[in-house]
Amino acid sequence: MASVGFEKRGQGHDVPTITQPGMVPPPQYAPYPGPQQAPWPQQVGPSQQMNTTTNIVITGQPASSGQPVQRDWSSGLCDCFTDMGSCCLAWCCPCCLQCGLAQDMGESCCEACLYNWCNPGALFGMRVYIRAKENIRGSLCNDFNLTGGCCSCCYCCALAQLAREVKYIKSTKGYV
Repeated sequence: MASVGFEKRGQGHDVPTITQPGMVPPPQYAPYPGPQQAPWPQQVGPSQQMNTTTNIVITGQPASSGQPVQRDWSSGLCDCFTDMGSCCLAWCCPCCLQCGLAQDMGESCCEACLYNWCNPGALFGMRVYIRAKENIRGSLCNDFNLTGGCCSCCYCCALAQLAREVKYIKSTKGYV
């Protein structure tokens, strides 16, 4: 004959048990304790202060359009009377002026002289470099035309303008 009883298993849970003669009782498992509840929020005393750090990441400036403001050349193409020395060198000895500009820009003087006679693109490259570095308004097409692309009469004026610009940059920033 079977007997019915109750067995106490931790935390006040009563589990019914049935035992029959000749049967082995099932293994005893610990009851599921149920969800653990942590005391939230924790009480923080004066000796246990919480340190928090907040990182803020700024991905862009809200007022910035992303494009730097472009400026004009410091002097016009035909402003030769503002600096007669560079104007005379540009007309009488453009090789000497271009060599001096190349040295001011950190290039080799010999290469500038060689490029002046063998490749008129040297002034074009120097002009594009200064225009891009100093964020000066203009275009590659305009630079090409001024340095001998379509009209070679503008070459000396473009060289003198570049010389004036390099002088202006050196006087305001101290370097090119």
